[in-house]
Amino acid sequence: MPMKTISTLLKTIIILLTIFLIPGCGKDDIPKLEVIKYGSYSSNCVGKCNIVLTISKNTFNLVKRDIATLDPIDCVQFLSSSEFKALTDKIDVDKFNALNENYERPCADCPTEWIEIQQYDGKHRVSFTFDSAPEAVKPYLGALRSYAASFTACN
Repeated sequence: MPMKTISTLLKTIIILLTIFLIPGCGKDDIPKLEVIKYGSYSSNCVGKCNIVLTISKNTFNLVKRDIATLDPIDCVQFLSSSEFKALTDKIDVDKFNALNENYERPCADCPTEWIEIQQYDGKHRVSFTFDSAPEAVKPYLGALRSYAASFTACN
């Protein structure tokens, strides 16, 4: 076999192996959830009533603000990848993104909560009065509340 034919054959084999052995990076390979935020606030409250919990792949970050001074208290805890996966497995992103942005009842001093999910292609935030959470968030709302309450050093 001539050398040029062997060279062309080897190049073809290498290209085919590259195509079939190296996994592609398509849209499905990008993680659906990058950051989950949960917050609550109440206008009829004294003390550290305004909280924002930010959950990423390896950390929890909780910021509490005193209503009177707005001075923040910032706390960080580490999160295992299995804890992050357990939480994100409960979240149906399509159902969450289909929710309206506001489920609050008209109430001047009712405690309000919100959840925001950030994805590679945008973010969506849903607010609701404490006792009017949409059904779609209930599977993971308790976990978010528990995570926020677990910051005992941040009180």
